[in-house]
Amino acid sequence: GLWLTLDDGTSAVAPGDVVEFELTVRNAFAATATGVALTDNLPPGMQFLAASDGGSEAGGVVSWPPFALATGAAVTRTVSVRVDPALPMGITVLANAAVVTDDGANGPDPTPENNQAVDVDQVVSVVADAGGPYAGGEGQILLFDASASIDRDGGALSFAWDLDGDGAYDDGTGPTASRAFDNQGLFTVRVQVTDDEGEIDSDAATVTIGNVAPAV
Repeated sequence: GLWLTLDDGTSAVAPGDVVEFELTVRNAFAATATGVALTDNLPPGMQFLAASDGGSEAGGVVSWPPFALATGAAVTRTVSVRVDPALPMGITVLANAAVVTDDGANGPDPTPENNQAVDVDQVVSVVADAGGPYAGGEGQILLFDASASIDRDGGALSFAWDLDGDGAYDDGTGPTASRAFDNQGLFTVRVQVTDDEGEIDSDAATVTIGNVAPAV
């Protein structure tokens, strides 16, 4: 019979995130499956952006033109969505469900349980925002600002910064932090944000440091 898988490559999303689902259909029939129809039922809170291969959306349901699939073959379709930036607090899980059918030319599907798939994502409460991108000159002290970070349930946030790229969040403990870079180049700063319930998120920002001519 037909076999469907659905995956967006993550298990946690935040309001405003853009994710792409991959829907893969495989044909285990002994003959070509015809009239294969694939639909994806987006949950409330996921906003449709685009679909591959002629897919279209109406009323939260994404569908594709019917197609034929040779025995043993597989085909993948994709759907891009945005998590509603104004997602209500009461929504903590987003479950996307897809279904595949055919025209029955090969008889009833012997494994109909494989004709549907669900991908479940937890909605995170804490969203870190490192600000940026930042730019300055060699030796200039730059201020990094993560005050746009949020906790959806209104809890207090604590901050920890990695400003030297060593993977340790030990270079600052407030919503802002600062440092200077001695050499020109492209660098990355990161902030880790924790709420009062222990939920953690992190974010990164690029820092471009330009050359400064020596003083004469």
